[in-house]
Amino acid sequence: MTKKHARPIKTERDYHGAVSVAEKIRKQHQREQDEEHRLQQLIHAMEKFDDQGDEEDSGDDTDDIVDLPRRRWSDEGGDGDQ
Repeated sequence: MTKKHARPIKTERDYHGAVSVAEKIRKQHQREQDEEHRLQQLIHAMEKFDDQGDEEDSGDDTDDIVDLPRRRWSDEGGDGDQ
């Protein structure tokens, strides 16, 4: 891809047009930097979450079952003869 050269600025209108284009390019570049920074933060948060999940999963799953409420025979609903 070849780079296009900017045309010469000869009038005030050309100057204002060039300023407008330069501002758009600067804002786009800043936006890309901000998006990259947000993406890096998101990846860091995901890795931190994964690490926490690995630590929590290392425990014994039977411990979680003991803490659950037990079902009673009356919770099943019966035959429907009410």
